Amino acid sequence: MATRIRTWRPDDLPAVVAYWNRVFAGCRNFYPIEAADFEERVVGNPDGFDPADLFLAIEKDEVVGLGHASPLASGEGRIAFLHVEAPRRGRGIGERLLASCRRRLAGCRPVTLDSQCFSPWYGNVQGPFPPFWGTPEGPTLPADDLASIRFFERRGWQPRFEAVSMEVRPVASDPLSPAGEGTTFHLLDRACPELGGPLEERVRYGRTGEYLTWAAEADGRVVGTVIALSLARAAAHKWGIYELRVLESARGRGIGAGLLERLFATLAGRSVDRLEVLTMPVLSPGAFRLYGRFGFDVVARWAIF
Repeated sequence: MATRIRTWRPDDLPAVVAYWNRVFAGCRNFYPIEAADFEERVVGNPDGFDPADLFLAIEKDEVVGLGHASPLASGEGRIAFLHVEAPRRGRGIGERLLASCRRRLAGCRPVTLDSQCFSPWYGNVQGPFPPFWGTPEGPTLPADDLASIRFFERRGWQPRFEAVSMEVRPVASDPLSPAGEGTTFHLLDRACPELGGPLEERVRYGRTGEYLTWAAEADGRVVGTVIALSLARAAAHKWGIYELRVLESARGRGIGAGLLERLFATLAGRSVDRLEVLTMPVLSPGAFRLYGRFGFDVVARWAIF
């Protein structure tokens, strides 16, 4: 069957949504999307969308693959997304989509695979809201998808490290560990203070869903935050950690542990039975150890290019 590669048109929306819900239904943290979801997050994204960047592989009237190129103002380029439906693989469709993306990125140096969801369309780099699927931060490549990994390796990209999703049932500690001398903890609903600034100074997100923040304050400034977001669209009573950060100058004082303790207590009080986090043991060994101390188990592994 002949496969056409062409760029996005507005009347493609129903076929792309059907493709998305068909091929990603078995992925971690997947939930069925509606046309309004794709329209709002991708083609109507406030950070911009160029129809010439999104390539579709089409057979008859059905979308069977897509590739999304992302030229950056810095002169670099990203492959924001590349996927072909499994039964259609091995016929050169992925190669043709990638070639279209590369032509779109001609002159960009370097061209990277966006396996960390830095692009705004498919993950949640714009703020704490549920990504389309994958980790609590967005879609990426499962480490056991060896065929896809080899596809990219043969074209010059190599995995740089492995990321892991970890999960736990949050249980409240009784009593909570006391705050260190001069440190206070604050719970904020749908708000997050700027790390290093005063508690009243808020992060301005481009988009949010249901989320909460525990913040640690010392000497009149915020020295640590943990942000959690609801993943209820994917699974009832499930949340994810969007970000856990402690100022370097404040580390080693138990602030990260204190933030997690208080987050566990809050979520347990809201009947949350699963909490997931993405971390990279090679890059953040301290965070990986901290999550292990709190009972998180590795539930998925991802290849980061």
